[in-house]
Amino acid sequence: MASLHDQFKSLIVEVSSLQDSVKSVQENFDQLNAAHRLQDMEKALSDLNGKAVGSSNLTEETKTQVLDMSRKIKEQQDTLDQLRDQVDRLRQELIQVKARAEAPSVPPPPPPAQTR
Repeated sequence: MASLHDQFKSLIVEVSSLQDSVKSVQENFDQLNAAHRLQDMEKALSDLNGKAVGSSNLTEETKTQVLDMSRKIKEQQDTLDQLRDQVDRLRQELIQVKARAEAPSVPPPPPPAQTR
């Protein structure tokens, strides 16, 4: 009976040791999973950083295009202003030409009579 009792104690110690080993393996597995998650997060951060850089570049390009369009619109406005000024001058000249054409031609007054 004492031998059985010793074997039982020995078996309890071995089971306890196996439980510690299983617990250690489980902890290692959890750490590996955490490492995998950390790698996933690092990859996600890298992807987000790449997208942020791409977005920043796109924003700068869009800003440049907007400034270029603004400059072109300003040039067109200046050209339109010049054309409007030319049309106004031509309209005034046309009015003056019409006024001269419609004015009755008045004969010049006769020269004063010379008396001797």
